[in-house]
Amino acid sequence: MKKYILFDHDGVLVDTEFWYYKAGERALADIGFTLDKDQYLRDMTQPLGTWSQAMAAGIDEQTISKQREVRNAYYQEYLRTEAIEIEGVVETLAELSKYVRMAIVTTAKRADFQLIHENVRLDNSWTSYWFVKTTSAPSRTQNHT
Repeated sequence: MKKYILFDHDGVLVDTEFWYYKAGERALADIGFTLDKDQYLRDMTQPLGTWSQAMAAGIDEQTISKQREVRNAYYQEYLRTEAIEIEGVVETLAELSKYVRMAIVTTAKRADFQLIHENVRLDNSWTSYWFVKTTSAPSRTQNHT
């Protein structure tokens, strides 16, 4: 029997990936750029993300930096207003917590993570949370219990 289970956060415990995409799409639409979803999905398998198409189209870093902040605000709006619960997760976690210690590993921004957990009541039996910093270098992790 396993004693510990580590869970990814976005897409496993809560359904936020769609809203992250929509926030980026909306922020780019504000400056007249249409984000191609198929290319976005391909870019997400690389260390590229939301902004690579805009950069390739010649949008300057200052504009992209501003739109990142806009995207972050839109994303937090969606986290507060849209359904992000995944059916059965709360019940599953409650059952598992009887047998194992659990932790969440996430690349989510701490503010987004906290906002999600204000609005989605996952089981309170988490042992700890690890926020993973993603860079082009190997990832570093920090335990934030």
